[in-house]
Amino acid sequence: MTRINLLPWRETQQIQKQTHFVLSLFAALLTALLSILLAHFYIQELATHQAKINTQLSTVITQLNADLVNLTKTKQHSQQLSSQIALFVHIHASRPEWVSLLNTIPLLMPQGIYLTRLTQQTQELTFEGKAQANAQVSIFMQALESSAYLQKPKLRVIELIDKQAQGPQEDHLLSDFILTAQQKNVGPPTNKSPLK
Repeated sequence: MTRINLLPWRETQQIQKQTHFVLSLFAALLTALLSILLAHFYIQELATHQAKINTQLSTVITQLNADLVNLTKTKQHSQQLSSQIALFVHIHASRPEWVSLLNTIPLLMPQGIYLTRLTQQTQELTFEGKAQANAQVSIFMQALESSAYLQKPKLRVIELIDKQAQGPQEDHLLSDFILTAQQKNVGPPTNKSPLK
């Protein structure tokens, strides 16, 4: 049998296997490193894109919030204007009623009574004045009750003024009185308002 020396061939094959293993390992590491770098760049690009979208959304949200504030202010202003218009329409509609009421009050007052002050708070009128006798205040209250514009008169105060406080030239006493009456709602005038 012949002897063949296979050692150099084995050695060459082992060196080739090692070289192939190192090259394969290097290729695998290079592929892994490239994959990691590509994944990193892709994720970074996604994050940058999402940051741009977030910035755009933030800008749009800020603009929409500003528009919402402007819309709220406009709505409040519109409500204020509507309430002012309603007030003007109400004043215009009740103007003839007030004129009639103010014309009627002197006709309801009996002789010996006069008013020093007339005030209104919502639907309540307050009459302050002086009377020669308490009976005249009672007559005035009855006249207010029968009026087309007033109802529910109530006497708040009636007091006699000291004769010395009135002065020497007056020969009788005057009573101070305060009474209130509710204004009746007689409705809008029959003619149409020009503001409607």
